[in-house]
Amino acid sequence: MLGDKYPIDFFPEPGQTIQVQAPKFNRVLEGLTVPESIKPTEPVAAIIFECSNILNKKRADYSPGEDRFSNFKFTAHLLEHFTRDEDLPYVALIGTKLSRLSELLRPGRHPFNEPVKDSFIDLINYCILWAAYHESQGTSAATESGRTEQVP
Repeated sequence: MLGDKYPIDFFPEPGQTIQVQAPKFNRVLEGLTVPESIKPTEPVAAIIFECSNILNKKRADYSPGEDRFSNFKFTAHLLEHFTRDEDLPYVALIGTKLSRLSELLRPGRHPFNEPVKDSFIDLINYCILWAAYHESQGTSAATESGRTEQVP
């Protein structure tokens, strides 16, 4: 059953505008109007609706202000400082997490999508993967500086 894999507490009627209340966080997620074309019995429509809810929650965490794309602009600015193509995916992932943290670490802010600790863990893991990639390619800063120690 779709609801088991994609839990949806309710499915509003087409054309209905809803707001997601989050009293625990003293926040209200912006209203979402369900398109007339969505029928609650269609699995694809249910998945699209759930995706939209997740997108709105993430937007509330990553770029709650007027500029919905501020996190991408922040990441693009970081990317300008790296010249190696192989570094860009890591910088993009790290930049996005840093942008999220810059929003969530403001006084009075609380996450909507995932705990702040998860963003710190993601940053650590992305950095480890980035360093491991450079080690595997022989392009790490340690290798380039002439040091010869092996990282376990």
